[in-house]
Amino acid sequence: MKPLKIAGIVLLLIVATAGGQGGQELGLTIPVRITGPLDHPAYRIEFSALAGGEGQGGGEDKNSRMSC
Repeated sequence: MKPLKIAGIVLLLIVATAGGQGGQELGLTIPVRITGPLDHPAYRIEFSALAGGEGQGGGEDKNSRMSC
């Protein structure tokens, strides 16, 4: 059986409270690329998206956000 793999980008939204969800948004979204096998994924911040403004608040679909 082939190992399960993941490939995608998670957008982390920075909020102004330790409470997390429901806190005041600071308008900073950090794109993190996750790739590799599910049992040992690799991750990295997509600095190119930050520099280009793609990862800055707004513009992304609120329904596509992932909350942890």
